[in-house]
Amino acid sequence: MIKRKNLCAIAMLLFVIVVGMGAGCGAFGNKSIAIVYSDKIDSAIWADPNLQKRFNEYWCNRFTGNAEANFKMESPHFVEMIQPQKYNGYVQNAKKNKLLKIKIFDVEKETDFLVNVYGVLFLQSIDGEVAESSIKDRWVRVDDEWFHLLYDPLFFNL
Repeated sequence: MIKRKNLCAIAMLLFVIVVGMGAGCGAFGNKSIAIVYSDKIDSAIWADPNLQKRFNEYWCNRFTGNAEANFKMESPHFVEMIQPQKYNGYVQNAKKNKLLKIKIFDVEKETDFLVNVYGVLFLQSIDGEVAESSIKDRWVRVDDEWFHLLYDPLFFNL
């Protein structure tokens, strides 16, 4: 029989695990990631709140090196073409920098199934230098779930 004291300890442990799993980037020690918007737009521009959530999860995973979670968020055709080991090396490379914030300039709905997100990543290197990197992030909806469309010469040799 479980004693009341032990039951409370187990309940607290489960609570900590569940909260940690839902904490997003914070669960990986990268609490400073923020999504901000240019003066011209606000968060209401997202075509779908689920897309905004997936975008946030994707970029949190990318800079914390969570390759397995990120790989599952890539478009189905990409997942079929690329070996997970190669993708893991790609994601691990991003850990060299800390993602400070992402500034969104536009969320463009090309079709009901294809959305482009334009923005700037603010990255901090190991030596403390802050750099900006422009992005055009593409997302495709398949069976009501949003997936990241990765285009990178590292994979496609173009």
